[in-house]
Amino acid sequence: MQKAKSGSGKPARESDTQDGYDDVQWNSSSSSQPPWLRFHLGITRWELYPHRDPNMELLTQQLGTHRIVSAMQKSGGTQLKLIMSFSNYGQALLKPKK
Repeated sequence: MQKAKSGSGKPARESDTQDGYDDVQWNSSSSSQPPWLRFHLGITRWELYPHRDPNMELLTQQLGTHRIVSAMQKSGGTQLKLIMSFSNYGQALLKPKK
C-alpha cells in the first residue's frame, strides 16, 4: 500500500488524512445510516424516541464500545457537560446526573 503524501511532498501522517474517523458510505436508505443518525432523525416534537424503539439497543451498544475521537467540555451553566465525538461522526452529550 502506498503512503499518502501531504502538499509538501512528505508522507502524510494518518491524522492528516483520516482524523481518526471511519470511512463511511451513507445513502438515503436508513439501513446504511449509523444508529445515532437514525435516533436523531426520529426525534419529534412529541417525544425524544418511541417507547419501543428497536434502534436504542444498538445505539447504546455503540455508545459504550466505539472509540472516542475527542471530548470537549461544553461551556456555560453550572454543571459539567462533555461533548464526545465518535469515529463514525456521531456526537454525544454527557451530563452526569446529580
